[in-house]
Amino acid sequence: MLTFRRFGHVGLAVGTSIAALANFCVLAVAFQRQVRGLFTRDLIVPFLKIVVAATVMAGAIWLVSSRVEQIHRVGTTMFAAKAFLPIVVGAAVYFAAARALGVDEARQLVSRFRR
Repeated sequence: MLTFRRFGHVGLAVGTSIAALANFCVLAVAFQRQVRGLFTRDLIVPFLKIVVAATVMAGAIWLVSSRVEQIHRVGTTMFAAKAFLPIVVGAAVYFAAARALGVDEARQLVSRFRR
């Protein structure tokens, strides 16, 4: 609610993300204390690769969105382009970054499409 009042719908998204991250941190620490061995190299390295790929994707989406929003044409096609072009570019950039970083899931997805 604090971020919504100041930043509107963007603040609502940021506030929700912050709450989800805080929830994850609390649950991860509690799980680590109960079970031990959660934070291993096998978890941390892929997690960091995914964070890097997501950061690259966020930059690409921001760049595409800011450029597309500068187009002042109207109509259903332009509305669809403004809505879906950043999504398509973001997905492609994330997948390419994940592949480049050696994320196993990206490699598995490619092998399933090749079959």
